[in-house]
Amino acid sequence: MARHLRHSQLETRSARLALPVRTKPYGSVKVARGILLQYRRNDGAGSWSVKVANGKGGHWTQRIGAADDFEDADNRHVFDFFQAQALARKVARGSEHETAKPLTVRDAIGRYERDLVRRGGDVANNVKRIHKHLTKALADKVVALLTEDDLTTWHNSLIGTMKPASLVRLFKAFKAALNLAARNDRTIRNADVWRHALSGIQDTFGTRNKQVLSEADIYRVITAAYEEGQQFGLLIEVLTETGTRISQAARLIVADLKDGANPRLIMPVSRKGRGVRKITHRPVPITAGLATKLKLATKGKAKSALLLPKPDGTQWVRDNHRLPFRLVVERIGLPGITVYALRHSMVVRSILRGVPLRVIAATVDSSTGELERTYSAYVLDHADEIARKGLLEAPPAEAANVVPLRP
Repeated sequence: MARHLRHSQLETRSARLALPVRTKPYGSVKVARGILLQYRRNDGAGSWSVKVANGKGGHWTQRIGAADDFEDADNRHVFDFFQAQALARKVARGSEHETAKPLTVRDAIGRYERDLVRRGGDVANNVKRIHKHLTKALADKVVALLTEDDLTTWHNSLIGTMKPASLVRLFKAFKAALNLAARNDRTIRNADVWRHALSGIQDTFGTRNKQVLSEADIYRVITAAYEEGQQFGLLIEVLTETGTRISQAARLIVADLKDGANPRLIMPVSRKGRGVRKITHRPVPITAGLATKLKLATKGKAKSALLLPKPDGTQWVRDNHRLPFRLVVERIGLPGITVYALRHSMVVRSILRGVPLRVIAATVDSSTGELERTYSAYVLDHADEIARKGLLEAPPAEAANVVPLRP
C-alpha cells in the first residue's frame, strides 16, 4: 500500500477552511515522482487537482474531485486528503503508466464530433443532443474514473423531462462517444459502467411502427403531396416506394436514376454506424411509373444535379420537410402521422408479401436484427401464416362418416 503523506494545511477540513479563498491552489504535495496533489479553496467546497509532469519539460493539471470540506468523504465524489492522494496517482498514471493528460467526458465528446465530421455523420443532431443535456459536473469527469453512480444520477435527472425515445437517442450518442474514447485510450477500462447505467429504456416505449398506413391511405398521401407541389410529391413518392430515409433520398443526384428495363435508384447509404463503410450506394428498385416521372422532372439537368430538390433548388434536410408533410396529412384527415410512417409501411408491406427479411434490410439500409426487433409483431404474424401451411388439414365433412372397407 502506498505511504500516505502528511500536510498540516490540507490534512483536515478545519485546517483547509481556515485558508483564504483564492484561485491559486494550495499544497503541491508530491505524492509520487512527477505527480503533485493540489487543493483549491473555493467559496463553497474546495476541490482536489493533480499536476503531472509530461516528461517533455511541461505538465498538465486536472481537477479530480471535491474535497470533504462540508460533507463526509465517500471516495467516489467527495474525497478526504488521503483518498485524494490515491486518486491523484491513479489519474496521473492510468493503468498503463501513461503521462498524457487523462481524457475528460468533454474531451471525449469533442473527439466524437471530429470523428463524425470525418465520416460524414450527423454531427448536428448527435453532438448537439449531448451538449444540450450534459451537466458541467459530468463534462469535467475523467472518463476512466466514471462510475455507474455518476451516470445513473444523470440518467435519473433526465427521466420525466424527455420522451423515452429521445432518451434512448441521447444515450446511444453518448455511449458512442465514450466507446470511441475507450477504443483509443488503453487507460479507459470501465466501459461496462456506461453500458449498464445508460441502458434499459428500450422496452419502456412503443416504437413508431404503429404508424403503418393502409395502401389506400398511402395513395391519398401521395396525391395530396403532389397537390402541395411537384417536387414535394416526387420526394414523398420516392420515400413511399423505397422506404428510404429522407436524409438518403435528399442526396440522390440525377445520375443515380437508372430507368432501364428494371428501373432503380442507386441510393446513398445512411450515415449511421461507426467506421468508414466500404459500400457507399445500394441499388433500390422502383416502379416504371415513378422512373418516368423522375426522368421527365430531370430532363435537361446535369447528371450531378439533385434528383429531388426543393422548389428553390436546394436540398431537403432533416426538418424542412415537416411543415409541408404535416399540412398534407392534416388535409386528408391523418393528423399526427410522420414521414417515417412511409418507411414503416413499406417494410411491413414487404414482410406481409413474403419478401425475405435480408432483402428488405438491404433495400432500406438496415439489418435483419433491427427489422426483427422493430417489426417483431408483423414478423410473427407472417411466420404464423407460413407455418400454418404445414398443418394437417381436416378431412372433408362428407367423408367424416365413411369407414374404409378392409381389402
